[in-house]
Amino acid sequence: MNLIIYLADTLKYAFLILITWFLIRPYLNSMLDSKRLILKTERLKTILPLRLQAYERVVLFLERINPTSMLVRVHVAGMTAIEMQQQILAEIRAEFQHNVAQQLYLSNHSWEVVKKIMEDTVAIVNNTVSSLPEDASALVLSKTILHHLESLEMENPYEAALKIIKRDIQQLF
Repeated sequence: MNLIIYLADTLKYAFLILITWFLIRPYLNSMLDSKRLILKTERLKTILPLRLQAYERVVLFLERINPTSMLVRVHVAGMTAIEMQQQILAEIRAEFQHNVAQQLYLSNHSWEVVKKIMEDTVAIVNNTVSSLPEDASALVLSKTILHHLESLEMENPYEAALKIIKRDIQQLF
């Protein structure tokens, strides 16, 4: 008889614990959800400015390696095409190294686009120089590169890259 009383008491308390659990569980879940939301908000307050700054720096990088602005900035009167090529490539490498850490805050797709634009710019410069006579001037190199960019049938690659970056930024909000 003591065993039956003991089992009845145990079931009574187990049932009470079970009811209490089902009553408290929604409250605990809502508390947990609100804590997660607070943590996510705090994380966004820290990360969002860093991501925006990274996108801003990458946009500046793209603008700086765009031949339309870079050729004017790098050109010095009396330069040969080969000297200008070396100056352009050094400038591109320095800019890229200065901004390489930004990939931490960019989407993978955006970073791949940035790298491709940089590699394509280097290729355009190298291919253009190799197609010119050895004694060509920097001015001839500049004109040939700009003519090549104008002759592209597709959208300007630098503008296309900027559109991709802007689309990524819009997804942050």
